[in-house]
Amino acid sequence: KEINKVNNTELDWNKWRNLALTDGSVYYFAVYSGEQLVGEIFLHDIDWNKKVSLVGYHLFNAQNRGRGVGTKALQLLQQYVRRETSLKELTIITNQDNIPSRKIAEKCGFIYTGSSREDAQRVVYEWKI
Repeated sequence: KEINKVNNTELDWNKWRNLALTDGSVYYFAVYSGEQLVGEIFLHDIDWNKKVSLVGYHLFNAQNRGRGVGTKALQLLQQYVRRETSLKELTIITNQDNIPSRKIAEKCGFIYTGSSREDAQRVVYEWKI
């Protein structure tokens, strides 16, 4: 496990990659900058009946942040979802103090919808397709 220094939460990113191998509600994608693996982005908790999914993303090293890599990864995921799935809505839930994550969501057209019902320290962004 790793500690996310932005919001001091434990991260277990292997969980999502491993779930994607066996669980149809997780689609996992590696993020590269050139030929270097720099992060990951994934759809999770996909509900094919309601046509909704949560989105998670993470850049592994600070030097790759602030360069548009996360924004490009989310834009590519949005293109994939539009072209290859029947999903109609994506949701990002992030800590309210995770400004970089919030900026990525906003740059990609996700709309801030308020605080999470489960945790007031987290905020919700939605993108309707």
